Amino acid sequence: MASYDNEIYLTFDTDWADDAVLRDTIDLLDSRGVAATVFATHKSPLLSDLARHPRIEVGLHPNFNALLEDGPPEGAESILVRIHDAFPAAVSVRSH
Repeated sequence: MASYDNEIYLTFDTDWADDAVLRDTIDLLDSRGVAATVFATHKSPLLSDLARHPRIEVGLHPNFNALLEDGPPEGAESILVRIHDAFPAAVSVRSH
């Protein structure tokens, strides 16, 4: 029989959202004292600040579209390295 811990985990993909839009989401979470994981697709001033937020974990959300498009692909490892370099403390990753 499965055991559940009755906790809810909130995660958000940034998918190149403007910092102002993401700021509204973080403000809502902060007003309720709620923790969450934000999966970053790109580097931005707000996402860099969130990497130091006490209740927000910034995870990696690499974009592998270049591997599917025409032209010389960047390569999966290079894509992962680039987003990891932006958020070196990240311990989670999610992709499409």
